[in-house]
Formats: sequence, structure tokens, C-alpha cells
Amino acid sequence: MPEFIATAPDGRIAVSGGKSRGLELWDADLTESSFIDPPEFIPDIGAPGELERTAWGPDGTLYAVARWWGVIAWDGQGWRPFELP
Repeated sequence: MPEFIATAPDGRIAVSGGKSRGLELWDADLTESSFIDPPEFIPDIGAPGELERTAWGPDGTLYAVARWWGVIAWDGQGWRPFELP
């Protein structure tokens, strides 16, 4: 059962939390979905990057709170740390 949902400006939906450690991404018309893996394990502590709350930025970037990583951003290619301007 998912715990968090976020809708993008273009209608895409990101679903995270629950038993799944990654994120399921639905297109705007809900006909196709894809799974985005969470960030890699952190070698120093061996903890997974479980995804929690998510939110979309106006530019289409997906931001997520990851359990051991803090805030991270998905640009469609991969995860990166979120850095304040």
C-alpha cells in the first residue's frame, strides 16, 4: 500500500512509500507506469535509500526525501543530491 503521492504540472503521478522502496511513476493518462529504483546503499552504514515524501518542481524535476540521503532530485536520468541555490 503506497504512503505518498505527488502530481506533476504535466499530470504525471509519483507514488512512493509502503512496502516498495522505490518509486512508481505513472504518465498523465494513467496508461503506462515505470519503476524508479531508489538511490544506492550508503557504503559506510549499509542503509538503503528508501524514498518517502515526494514533490514535483515547476520544471518537472521530482524531489524526494530519502531516509538516509536527505532531499534528492530525479531529473529523468538519475538521482542527485538537492542543493540549495
